[in-house]
Amino acid sequence: MNKFWWSNNKSAKGIHWSNWDALCNLKSVGGLGFKNLVLFNKALLAKQAWRLLSQPNCLLAKVLKACYYPFSDILSAKIGSYPSFTWRSICSARDLIADGILWRIGDGASVNIWNDPWLPGARNNRLSVQKINPNWTIVNQLIEAETNS
Repeated sequence: MNKFWWSNNKSAKGIHWSNWDALCNLKSVGGLGFKNLVLFNKALLAKQAWRLLSQPNCLLAKVLKACYYPFSDILSAKIGSYPSFTWRSICSARDLIADGILWRIGDGASVNIWNDPWLPGARNNRLSVQKINPNWTIVNQLIEAETNS
């Protein structure tokens, strides 16, 4: 992209009249309004990771789950050996989703006590104590049905 904006032919080097960051500024502040393509790409990849997490029955989610994380979810999946370019790219943006995600508990029937990031405000949103009762695995087992507390 640099050659397009700063040179007049493919073989000659052009003069950089303005740096790339200045071109990415909004038009209202003197830039050309270009998007930062690295950040834009990360955002689109994070959107795909969110789609895999929120729509587990879509075709892409089923294919990637079968290949790369058949026994876990996308947030705890490993990249693995010989990953596809698609999977490697989605994994590179997955941390953006993991850093900002919190579960909406609801009735707690689908939130795992030990593995899901369901605790608000904590740096590590997962329970880090020893398992008190090994039979307890989901949040609704911690809730009193009469008082919802």
